[in-house]
Amino acid sequence: MKKVQITLAFATAAAAASFPAQSAAHGGDPHNEAKAIEAAMKSPIVVRGSAGLAQLTIVHVQRGCHIWSNGKQTAAGVKVLLRRGERLSVLNQDIDTHQLVRVAGPKVALGPALAMNGKTTVRFAKAGVYRLKTEKAAMPGMPEVETMGTDHLLAAIVVVT
Repeated sequence: MKKVQITLAFATAAAAASFPAQSAAHGGDPHNEAKAIEAAMKSPIVVRGSAGLAQLTIVHVQRGCHIWSNGKQTAAGVKVLLRRGERLSVLNQDIDTHQLVRVAGPKVALGPALAMNGKTTVRFAKAGVYRLKTEKAAMPGMPEVETMGTDHLLAAIVVVT
């Protein structure tokens, strides 16, 4: 009996080692927010306002849970270039609810938390550098989806001239 248990334990450990680390919905959160923001901003996508509007989408991905998209590129970080009075539209296509949060820069109304398919448009009236991130909000009844690795912390720098 002991031999069967040891063999079963070894087989289970070997099988677990052969698959990438996965966790139930929302993987692990970054332990150091400052380092996670710095990592996200190492290779950000750049989005420019066009006809007074810049558009971004938060999309679900298998590795990292969610990421920014401008329709052509994806990254955990984004740099948005706007002129005073232009707007940024954010659409959430992720299964998580996301809230835009100001980390630094001039005050700005960032709108409500965005459930899946939720959209907000933020108008930037003052020139300056706005540092933003998203925070996930708990949502009852959210589906459990397995993702790999630590969740991305979505960071954004909005430069308004």
